[in-house]
Parts: sequence; structure tokens; C-alpha cells
Amino acid sequence: MLLTVTEQGRYGPRMPPVKKAKAATLLIVDDDAEIVGILRSTLSRVGYQIVEALNGADALARAREAKPDVVVLDVMMPGKSGWEVAKDIRDDATLKSTGIIMLTAIGPKMNELTSPLYGVDDYLDKPFDFHELEARIAKVITKRGGTPPTRPAKKPAKKK
Repeated sequence: MLLTVTEQGRYGPRMPPVKKAKAATLLIVDDDAEIVGILRSTLSRVGYQIVEALNGADALARAREAKPDVVVLDVMMPGKSGWEVAKDIRDDATLKSTGIIMLTAIGPKMNELTSPLYGVDDYLDKPFDFHELEARIAKVITKRGGTPPTRPAKKPAKKK
């Protein structure tokens, strides 16, 4: 039997290395750099790997490179719209397992009517609640067979 020093400094049997699960990857696409920055900051703290794009053409290139688990996509962008990007993602066999969430200000009725036409998994209207976005991202990842990160439990407040 092989022995090795454990993290606590004791000898014990050598265990096979533990493989960490790959963090889910999100592609955040919005022509507003401030929104991209806020989403990057918030969602990376949850445990997601973040890839960014500021327009539709870059979004498609980044999606093909990074193979994200979910694309969080704005609709109204210069050049290629979010709907066009969603259609291109759905038409690309290498991105068939990628989820798409539209995060946009076009209004709930328009989102409700248009999202299914482009194969979008979910949508959320701006302004939005971060916890609601997190929940929807996790739902889409789970629906597509992935595992979303879990938030660490909040430490209880110390009693005085």
C-alpha cells in the first residue's frame, strides 16, 4: 500500500486525484459594456466562467470558440441582432447543446411571442433581478444536462 501525507499532515493511503467539475461557461452578449461588466462581476462570483461579446458578429465567433453552456443575449444590437445570433447558434451543429436566454428591453409580450421562433430557452426583461437571472441560467443548464454551480451557504450572522 502506498502512503502519502494528507492535507492535515498525517500519513494515509494514497487516493486517486479528485477531478474538479468544469465550471459552466456563460457567453454574455450586450452592446452595453456596463451591463456586460456587471453581469461578469456578479455571475463569476457564483462560479461561472465568463466569455464576453459586445456585438452579434463577435458573439457567434466567441460561441464557436468557447462552446458555452448558456448564452445570455441582448436583442437590440448594432449589426447582427440577438435574434439572428440565436438562429445562427441553433443552426450550428457544434452548438446544439448551448442554451440561450434573451435578456432584453423589448418587452415581455414581444419576448414571449418571438423567443420560441428562434429556439430560445428562456427570456428575461430589463430591468431584471439578478437572482431571477441566476435561477433561469441554472434551470437552462440543468435542462440541457449540465450542472450549474451552487452558491456557498451564507454564514449566519454573529450574535452579539
